[in-house]
Amino acid sequence: FILDAAPAERRTLMFSATVPRSIATLAQGYQRDAVRISAAGEEKQHLDIEYRALSVAQPDRENAIINVLRYYEAKNALVFC
Repeated sequence: FILDAAPAERRTLMFSATVPRSIATLAQGYQRDAVRISAAGEEKQHLDIEYRALSVAQPDRENAIINVLRYYEAKNALVFC
């Protein structure tokens, strides 16, 4: 595994809309003092997060992501493809 080669002192973050039991078990082996944050049941967006959704042709995806991040001068972003 890639994480086996990672330094012992590191921060490991995992983001997922769903976490099957098998993935949760695997993640426990690579995380210490893990905290799980669940937004289950939320029916509205967080007001402090700006959401954007774009439909882009597969061959243009990489350039579109780069251009959107540059256009909005994003300091922090999570991109889901």
